[in-house]
Amino acid sequence: MREPTGRGSADVGLVERQIQLAVTAAAASGPYIHQFPLRTAVGSRVRLSELDDHVTVVGHQPEFDPERRLWFCDLQVEPGDAYTPFVQLALARYQPHSLDGQEMSKVVKADFVQLLPRREATFVLEPARRAVVVTLGGAVGIAAHAVTLPTPASRIDASRRVEAWVERLPAGATSDLDWVAVDDPVRLPVRLTLGRLRREDYADVEWAGVVGMPEAEAGDRLRIRIAEYELHQADALGAPVVAAFALRERRLVYADSVDLPGE
Repeated sequence: MREPTGRGSADVGLVERQIQLAVTAAAASGPYIHQFPLRTAVGSRVRLSELDDHVTVVGHQPEFDPERRLWFCDLQVEPGDAYTPFVQLALARYQPHSLDGQEMSKVVKADFVQLLPRREATFVLEPARRAVVVTLGGAVGIAAHAVTLPTPASRIDASRRVEAWVERLPAGATSDLDWVAVDDPVRLPVRLTLGRLRREDYADVEWAGVVGMPEAEAGDRLRIRIAEYELHQADALGAPVVAAFALRERRLVYADSVDLPGE
């Protein structure tokens, strides 16, 4: 991680980030040391031999996989308010107790990867077991075709869709491929507090809705599924130029399921 320049620069790392051009979101800043929660060491003013410069290193403890006979390291990057930023890691072997100026090997840059948005989902089964209250929350970005819409809620609705539905696994089924949807998906409406409406803040958006419970049959298993899709402009195959980008294609960005308790 490159040392700060003292001019308020966000370039404090060898990780480079950018936001999807088709999505308007919070500006990416950093990365900063606190955005690596699994770090085990931090080195300041470590010499970077390739540029005759000094950087800040965020160290992580490697582990050995005896089956593959390879060293590996798990890294977690917190994107903050940025939505699906692209991240490029600069990797090096760091030995903090080496001779001065020899603590770090030469740097190898990894390919760019895109971080998925953090999501928090809740599923609450009502006491009468007739419905499940479903919520989903997290940061979002606004698609380019929706930025001119009048309200934050309308921009979010035009940019993404959240659905929930109940699935059934028949008694005696032997494969996860046997799960089938019981009813059509329920679209969850977006909920924004008055404060967020005034600030037009997309850092913590929430969707909430109610999904009806079907009658349970003996031996069957039930689960509730939730999925979030980005909505993007697209053109149909073979469409003339004047009809281009008239469609709203969707891209899955989050999915989860929770088994529902039996009787």
